[in-house]
Amino acid sequence: MLITHPTPSTIQEAIKLAFCHLSADEFPARRELIMSLIDVGMIELEGFFIGVEGGVVVGVLISQLRPDGLMTIWHPATLHNRPIQPFFPPLENYAKSHKIPAIVLLADKDQTVEDKTFVENGFEYISDMLMLVSNVSAPPVETNKQQTDKSLTTNLSSNLSPNKSNKFTSDKNDFRLQFVPVSEFSTIDKNYKNDKNDENDENIVKVAGKVDGGYCEADFCERLKRLIGETYVNTRDFPKLLSLTTATKMLDEYRRNNFSRPDLCFVIRKLSSDNNDKVDSGEVKDVGVLLLLDMPPDQIELTYMGLVEDARGQGYANEIIKFARDKTVVSGRKLITTAVDEQNTPALQSYLKQGFVAWDRKKIYAKIFS
Repeated sequence: MLITHPTPSTIQEAIKLAFCHLSADEFPARRELIMSLIDVGMIELEGFFIGVEGGVVVGVLISQLRPDGLMTIWHPATLHNRPIQPFFPPLENYAKSHKIPAIVLLADKDQTVEDKTFVENGFEYISDMLMLVSNVSAPPVETNKQQTDKSLTTNLSSNLSPNKSNKFTSDKNDFRLQFVPVSEFSTIDKNYKNDKNDENDENIVKVAGKVDGGYCEADFCERLKRLIGETYVNTRDFPKLLSLTTATKMLDEYRRNNFSRPDLCFVIRKLSSDNNDKVDSGEVKDVGVLLLLDMPPDQIELTYMGLVEDARGQGYANEIIKFARDKTVVSGRKLITTAVDEQNTPALQSYLKQGFVAWDRKKIYAKIFS
């Protein structure tokens, strides 16, 4: 089996093999996802490996560059039980050429035969990951863990059918947070009011300041990196993996993949104090970060949502998710997707409360380089 990269004539065949386990209803959405990741540069053809025999694609391994500076690979697939081991040496060389500290492998939950192969090639089990999606064209309906497990037995299209209930609404008056897009400022000007013409984004605070390269001046970028680093402290979302990356890598890779939409990168600020906050009434402070990624034609990815440690446990995650859904609507997209560590119970409960459903579960392995 010759390991090489796909050409325009073989890429669709390779994607079809990679996700041959999906149903006819599920596959088109996954194909569009992969093609959109290629379009935005998160999947490079140099990291898209195929195995060829006699001009036929008989194996495939797809790697994806992550905004946190790590690398994800989708579960390798081969025809007629051909070995997947030949893919790992060129994959490792590709990762090292990008100075990637770890390769994260998304293995199918029901796959057990190849677990030994993963371990033999230097991968260790980390956790299970739930892949979540919400249809923003329909009102959010709260789900629970049992419904989440049940939804994994249905296909993606049924998960995205319009909801009838309107139990949870996104009332802008309930927001206790400001969402400040980094495209709008280098320094905070509290007297700069909301843009009256943007009624759908009334909770986004517009602030004055010179913008450099679509993002912000160096002093604020350092502030943003420092804030992202603070949200890493005692995180419950794949803590071992986050320990391998830095806020600088996260932000730099995110900017590379999302350069045309800096308006989707937000600093989260607390509007005023409450009984549990030491900040005086009327003051504001940075409490978190929200990073969204535009994935045409119809998706927004919630790439990262983080709160500093003393802002957790106060229900802010629900507000952030509501805002992310609203921003998806404003951006003209139908779906918002994200992924969460199944062991991160508070975050998972917040997503389920805001109408997200799980459409897939993966076992997470990682190969960590010294």
